Amino acid sequence: MQFANGHEEGDVDHIVFCTGYHFSIPFLSRLQPPIITDGVRPHNLYQHVFYSKEPTLALIGFPQRIVPFPFSQAQGAWVARVLSGRVSLPSEVEMERWIGDWTIHRGKGRSFNTLAFPLDATYINSLYELSSRAARRDGLENDGRGKRPPFWGEKEKWTRARFPLIKKASQALGSRRGEIKSLEELGFNFERDYAQEAGARL
Repeated sequence: MQFANGHEEGDVDHIVFCTGYHFSIPFLSRLQPPIITDGVRPHNLYQHVFYSKEPTLALIGFPQRIVPFPFSQAQGAWVARVLSGRVSLPSEVEMERWIGDWTIHRGKGRSFNTLAFPLDATYINSLYELSSRAARRDGLENDGRGKRPPFWGEKEKWTRARFPLIKKASQALGSRRGEIKSLEELGFNFERDYAQEAGARL
């Protein structure tokens, strides 16, 4: 067997093909309608989070091709505000309508649950907007608004769009990549690119 870098390995007993992602939540298997059917994607989740039939149940981090930590933080902030009574969910009918509309636009298969850029950025910012509607409460930080969820401005979107290029540039440095402390050192400059793009729009 030969790897992409030219290295050859002859003494191989097994090859495991990790080719996909299969959803399984057996501890919720009795729910009707189910959240998991064939494992391809979750079902009956409003905004990929709240189980529409019983919206006290929320699941975080299910979408794929995302940046997991800010994504889950955005979902968690919204869930916390809903469960604390500071934000209301729409009716079951409206939640089902959202699920149906999303299915029409994204399909019934894996694409339903795939939020690759720029969908992940749009989604994170939409949850920021939902969370920002929460009623203020005494004792919470940020003047009663609570912990701020992530919001992706132009720089975050610019960085996210370049993730594959950033990864490739970092890998090309080999062992030297540990010396790199900023995107600028890798050759990526938001201010420069943003100014150029703004000039091109004029």
